[in-house]
Amino acid sequence: MSAGDWKQIAKAKKESVDKLIPKEWRLPEDIKSKYNETTPVSVIGLHKTFGILNDKEVEITEAYTANELLKHIADKKFTSLEVATAFCKRAAISTQLTNCCTELLFQEALARAKWLDEYLEENGKTVGPLHGLPISVKDAMNIKGFDSTIGYVSFIGNKKDIKEDAALVKILLELGAVIHVKTNIPTTMMSADSENNIFGRTLNPLNLTLTAGGSSGGEASLIKQRGSLVGIGTDIG
Repeated sequence: MSAGDWKQIAKAKKESVDKLIPKEWRLPEDIKSKYNETTPVSVIGLHKTFGILNDKEVEITEAYTANELLKHIADKKFTSLEVATAFCKRAAISTQLTNCCTELLFQEALARAKWLDEYLEENGKTVGPLHGLPISVKDAMNIKGFDSTIGYVSFIGNKKDIKEDAALVKILLELGAVIHVKTNIPTTMMSADSENNIFGRTLNPLNLTLTAGGSSGGEASLIKQRGSLVGIGTDIG
């Protein structure tokens, strides 16, 4: 594989993921060009100003702890679908601002949330203690149907070899969680800066000119922006 080849493969992969963000969740180009790694500003508090999140979605993503949100889903104050939609939207905004996500499971997350609502309605009980809670996972976690590149260009397309979910992902799903995104890491998790040749560098939402660190920098950035309340990660240490 030549230098030109791998750059084109990486570019095509990143573009294919970006296309999974629905048009109505995308930031205008003038906004995206304004907030980048040359801009020494915080993006905390901006998510609700772009007109993508409605008032209820702002409340869902900002006003509650994970435990409080789980209680409100169980007592039907909010549906799982409402919660999943809110956090998918917020994750979409977050990754456009700070490049914190890799694989976007929005369509799958919303379908699962709908099923969880139907289960609660039909059975009068939750699937488990994490019923309806959106949870993000580090890119290294295998999820069937999605790449686990760990930032390594030659691993693009390896979803064809992933026959089952990682053990921890299986456990989360059995407990009722909704997996909505995978998050960015250093190449092969081998440095303290979440940058790689496929997805680029994850920025610090408190100051976009700074890195979010690593190897769980994507998780840290996303959670700080409340695009997820709980994230799962590990490292090789």
